[in-house]
Amino acid sequence: VAGSTAVFGLSGALCANGETTILTIDGSSVTDAATNSGTGSAVATFTIDNAGPSPSSISPFAASFIIMPTSVSVMFDESVLASSVAATDLGISGTCATLPTASVTGVAGAVVTFVLSGATCADGQTIIVTSLGSDVTDLLGNAGSNNQVVTYTKDTTGPSVASFLPATDLVISIPTSVNITFDETLSAGSVTAADFAVSGTCNILPTHSVSAVAGQQVFIALSGAVCANGQTATLTVNGSGINDTAGNAGSGSPVVTYTVD
Repeated sequence: VAGSTAVFGLSGALCANGETTILTIDGSSVTDAATNSGTGSAVATFTIDNAGPSPSSISPFAASFIIMPTSVSVMFDESVLASSVAATDLGISGTCATLPTASVTGVAGAVVTFVLSGATCADGQTIIVTSLGSDVTDLLGNAGSNNQVVTYTKDTTGPSVASFLPATDLVISIPTSVNITFDETLSAGSVTAADFAVSGTCNILPTHSVSAVAGQQVFIALSGAVCANGQTATLTVNGSGINDTAGNAGSGSPVVTYTVD
């Protein structure tokens, strides 16, 4: 004890990464030189950190794009030391004719932002981005670990119908459900009943609604048809009203026709 400062020795602690030691001093149990009792208390918390930062995600996430991303943000599970981050901490591979180069544009806490420049990609080609956690340290100098990988795919073509189930055929009665499969994953929000039309010669044509959109498939519910032998109901898809996940609009007007027999 020297003047207003008291020094305590700590020994025997056994702490794992993330565990804490909390020190509390009760002022009321201490007196000054005139024997006046103190007041209040003070608390200090010490946390063991011997693990480096690990990348937890990369934004944007893996997806198809009409225009490939020109920047990516890597989120770590703790703040990183800005001076430990370099352009080489982001691995670039893929099938694009010219792969982009990466440069660091910002480090803010646990988020590192890289700019991607100079890419030349044709439809269907990819850029694969790998965050190399082992090359980054946290604020205490602990080296990181683990990698995160995302793949960006150039997509400039819209979806088209690959098949109908049931297919065009003679039927005893008009199907109450039609499964339409496209050649790529659809943007579910772009699919509405207005993207389909029903025509034909039935006495009463069925009404239709979209019952579900799942990946590459659209399920159409048909109800209320009244059809005599030889009469038909045709379901037409307006391809231009349906988008893929990259935002490309489809094309064409594929149809499936059911004839009552």
